[in-house]
Amino acid sequence: MKAARFLIFILFILALSADGFGQTASTAGIAGVVTDANGAVVAKAAIKLIDKATGAEKSTATDSAGRYVFAAVDPGSYDLTVTAQGFRTFFTGGNINNLWNTFMDFVAPRSFNNQQSLDLFVRTSLGRSNYNAMAVTLHQRLARGLTFDFNYTLGKSLDQIGLIQNNVGQFSSSFDGDIYYGPSDFDFRHIFNANGVYDLPFGKGRFSAGKYLNKVIGGWHVAGIYQAFSGAPLTVVQGTQVYGAGLIFGASTGAIPNGRLNLDNSVKSGVTGTGGVATGGNVTPTNRGTQLNLFSNPEQVTKSFRSIQLAADGRQGRGVLRGMSRWQLDLSVGKTTTIYERVKFGLQFDFFNVFNKVNFADPTLDLRNPATFGVITSQLIAAGLRPRVIQIGARVDF
Repeated sequence: MKAARFLIFILFILALSADGFGQTASTAGIAGVVTDANGAVVAKAAIKLIDKATGAEKSTATDSAGRYVFAAVDPGSYDLTVTAQGFRTFFTGGNINNLWNTFMDFVAPRSFNNQQSLDLFVRTSLGRSNYNAMAVTLHQRLARGLTFDFNYTLGKSLDQIGLIQNNVGQFSSSFDGDIYYGPSDFDFRHIFNANGVYDLPFGKGRFSAGKYLNKVIGGWHVAGIYQAFSGAPLTVVQGTQVYGAGLIFGASTGAIPNGRLNLDNSVKSGVTGTGGVATGGNVTPTNRGTQLNLFSNPEQVTKSFRSIQLAADGRQGRGVLRGMSRWQLDLSVGKTTTIYERVKFGLQFDFFNVFNKVNFADPTLDLRNPATFGVITSQLIAAGLRPRVIQIGARVDF
């Protein structure tokens, strides 16, 4: 099965009554083109437009060029489905009212709108968030050449936006900020850090082996930094304007899981996309995909989510999945040798990510782009995580 995708080109039609400009009846027209995952047009695809408020339906079919048209559509919120033989049914929950606002801002005569602004923003302190955590620390003061710290945090952060305070963002709905309430984007449930330094017990004043041999075995130290944390929240995105959020900074809205999900968050290799889902990771003559995916069966995962029911769902599906956990170990080995009483020579070997652990970036989970759903394509380089780097340094103290 292949998944149909479509590109929508919007045409707006203004119907004016004969009685004059002040007594107008306004409608919008919608036109689009249906293509498959390879960009080929899909003819004779059944298109259905459903008014969410009344349940009224309009139907049409694509022509030989994959085009379809709905004329005289009243402004409102609609669902659109695309069905074609040999393809998985495509569903999108869209808002014609947003398209109508665009028309009012840029196309309609001056008396309809204020052409000086598209969206108005108001910063407010009405949003809410909370953070609860337990922290455990074990500290060893320097004794016999050894010092270390171990820190573990079990935490949970919830908020309505998920971004830092000075970031520009918008609520999914101006009527209920709690629709977006869920795990913060930075909600890492488990965080563990460890660091330590140990002066090896060899050389003068410790396990001595003679004047000259001490120059070789003495003065060595080992240091390390280990960090590990669980996965960040992930959202299976349905769209950005499901609740009528703004056109510019509208937040992504999460689809709702059909039931309890039992999915692990490890990397799956050798995954072949099916039904048009995760096909971007496939290896073909024209595509060198990674065949790495967050899910062993990404098509089945997409079927485990449904679109939001505006009249029934009080929350969206934000952060219902978790990304991959990550860890990294940095190691340093060094030696300090006394040349003369006031002259010392130091040699340092630093290994960042000594085991060259690959920490992948979380994939996109967007139902509007099923070909890339769950496909892992890049390595995460952030927050001190990186591919292995070896650094050698030398210094003279006098």
